[in-house]
Amino acid sequence: NSVGLSWSLEHLGRVYRLLGDYDKAEELLNQSLEIIKQYFTDEHIYVASCLCSLADVFMDKGNYKKAEEHLKTSLMIYQKEYGKIHFETGRVLRMFGEVRCKEDDLELAEHYLKESLLILQEKKSVEIYHTYEVLNDLYLKKSTQALMEGDPQKSQVLKKQARRYLQYAFDTIKNCYPSDSQHIKRISTKMDSFSS
Repeated sequence: NSVGLSWSLEHLGRVYRLLGDYDKAEELLNQSLEIIKQYFTDEHIYVASCLCSLADVFMDKGNYKKAEEHLKTSLMIYQKEYGKIHFETGRVLRMFGEVRCKEDDLELAEHYLKESLLILQEKKSVEIYHTYEVLNDLYLKKSTQALMEGDPQKSQVLKKQARRYLQYAFDTIKNCYPSDSQHIKRISTKMDSFSS
């Protein structure tokens, strides 16, 4: 067991997650975390990185409580090591917002996402596109809620805001990723759904 093996297992776990094999991803990421903890304290950034990868897997599996547990620890580590205004802090806050959005806690989700947005704007990170994309999802949910509450005008305003966030996401990544990137394709598909 070595640190290099741990990093390899973490990257392999991320690949299995992207392939949709969440159980294998979780297994590999847990192995990675066990090895990392043999060499570093529980408050090391390598631990935070692995916990974020596990949080992604738990989000994909619908285990939002477990995802949030890992995100809380990661956020604490990143804020301690890097400060409150750092790319990693902004990324974890976006992940928190994503979990809260999936749990329909839209106000708290929006709070986390706006915090993420401010940090990633300041850091001029291309990853801001992901925060914009989640804000699109959030505003679509708010639009649907308004419609169900009998307020079609508010629903339309919220839907327009969702569309704007999606446009921001597309504008951010169109020059950073190849045109056949899965991210560009996904966002383009979402944009097309606004037209239909």
